[in-house]
Amino acid sequence: MQAVHYEVSQAPSLLPAAARLSGASPFKGVAVDLLGYDAAEAIVLAGVWTDGTHTPKLQESVDTTDGDFGDVAAGDMIGTFTAITSALTASNAQRVSYVGSKRYIRIVLTTAATTSGAYVDGGVLRLKAKYEPTT
Repeated sequence: MQAVHYEVSQAPSLLPAAARLSGASPFKGVAVDLLGYDAAEAIVLAGVWTDGTHTPKLQESVDTTDGDFGDVAAGDMIGTFTAITSALTASNAQRVSYVGSKRYIRIVLTTAATTSGAYVDGGVLRLKAKYEPTT
C-alpha cells in the first residue's frame, strides 16, 4: 500500500439536507476549486428516499459566478450520474471523474414529483496534488 494522504483532498459540494423538495429545485452545490490538483472525482450519496426523482449532474466554470457554470460535456467526464428514483437507487454511491479543463466544478441536483423527497449529498475528491505540504 502507498500513502496518498498528501495527494488527496476532499471538498463538499452538495451539502447534506433533509428531504430535498421540488419547490427549491435545482439545488446548486458549492463550487470546488481544482487549482493544484491533476484529477477530480465527484461523488453523490443518497440516503433515505421517500419519493420523487432526484437527478444529479456536474457543472463547470472558470470562476465562481453562479451564471457562469454550465453542464459538463460527456467528453469531459468518465462515467455518468443516474437519477435516484427509488430506495434501491438511493442506496448506491455514484461517482464521475472530471477530465475537463475548467478550474471549478460543482454538483447540482434537480428534483421532481416530491412530497417528502430524499437525503442526498455530494462532494469532490481532488487527487494527484501538484505540491505536497511542507509541514
